[in-house]
Amino acid sequence: MPLFSVSSFIDLINTFICIALSRRLYFSYQRSGNKLIRSFSLFYFIFAIFFIFLAIPFFLPSRPGFIQLSFVIAHLFLYIAISIFLFIFMELLMVRKFSHIASWIVAIIGLIVFYFSWLDGGSAKMFIFSKELSSIISWSHGGKEFFRLLIGLGGTSLGLVTGIYFIYFSKSRVQEPGVQKKSLVLGAGLFTLGLAAFLAFVLSVFPFYNFWIVLAAELTTISGLLLIYSAVSKEYGTISSL
Repeated sequence: MPLFSVSSFIDLINTFICIALSRRLYFSYQRSGNKLIRSFSLFYFIFAIFFIFLAIPFFLPSRPGFIQLSFVIAHLFLYIAISIFLFIFMELLMVRKFSHIASWIVAIIGLIVFYFSWLDGGSAKMFIFSKELSSIISWSHGGKEFFRLLIGLGGTSLGLVTGIYFIYFSKSRVQEPGVQKKSLVLGAGLFTLGLAAFLAFVLSVFPFYNFWIVLAAELTTISGLLLIYSAVSKEYGTISSL
């Protein structure tokens, strides 16, 4: 019976969602000229590439070595997405002197992790739905625990810290209801992405990691990205009002 990777199918859907969101944000940038909107458009485009590589097991579900390589490449783009977001975050905080430096540092760390993950090789890990339905599976990164933990701790910390900041900022510093709502939703989206990184990478180093945690990480990731998009879309005004 052919294998069906549920996680990869979700990643395929996430790819098209991120492409659509990136496209809409780019059109919004063309209308407004807001460079932060352009940066968010690039953020979603890089996430689309990330999901494309994660979706490869949907088409080649029984080649764990090749799947592992696709995951290693995917996580390079994840670091690039994180570096872009860090740039956006520091621009919003008006710390523009360090925004480029900080984003480049994260990108370089991503290149280093990618290089050593590629040298490490290995095979992706497969998790089955149940013994009765063993053809329904999910795939997860199978590299060294150190690399998974490094990605997880970095993504979790950045997501949770920035998410809590924007939630606090919306409650204590913002009086205008529209901007307060935007900041609160943005914070919730970032916090959700931090939770997704924890589920996908930090928990993956423990023996209890399973099919359902992989699935939860996939759904949590796209939920966070949709929340962030709703905060920067025209429904709540322009991001520059934060």
